[in-house]
Amino acid sequence: MATEAQSEGEVPARESGRSDAICSFVICNDSSLREKGVIFGSPLTEEGIAQIYQLIEYLHKNLRVEGLFRVPGNSVRQQILRDALNNGTDIDLESGEFHSNDVATLLKMFLGELPEPLLTHKHFNAHLKIADLMQFDDKGNKTNIPDKDRQIEALQLLFLILPPPNRNLLKLLLDLLYQTAKKQDKNKMSAYNLALM
Repeated sequence: MATEAQSEGEVPARESGRSDAICSFVICNDSSLREKGVIFGSPLTEEGIAQIYQLIEYLHKNLRVEGLFRVPGNSVRQQILRDALNNGTDIDLESGEFHSNDVATLLKMFLGELPEPLLTHKHFNAHLKIADLMQFDDKGNKTNIPDKDRQIEALQLLFLILPPPNRNLLKLLLDLLYQTAKKQDKNKMSAYNLALM
């Protein structure tokens, strides 16, 4: 019996030991979802996300690495990893062949090469306006204090209208960034530092 999330094109995630609710409704690392085909520079698909999920899952296990997302990885190892992902090859990231900085840099490259931004061109201006629109109180009077709860609600509504692959990847990335910032005492990557990267 399919869940509501599955009927919208989402695939339940493979349990990774984390208790986060995010694992119950996002793309899994299921090899049956992976198809051979270039994922870098291509439109976002569920199959592509299943490939990229391998990187995200590995980074979740290596959140304590200092400078994660800031220190660049080795370009030769990144190219090997990129080719493997584009070919739909299963990758053993635990083998020690790749460093977490290789993986983090490759994830950033994947996002940078998407033909359309994750939040989409269609809704980009709406995202930019949220900060200004939320500087009004419930009666419509201008205020200098933004209403954070209303900003969050507006962002959540915008996330709901994203295409399912974009929304799925965004959930995965937000969880990864949140978990990374929680380990900032080890990795030196605060939310501010992550936003810069």
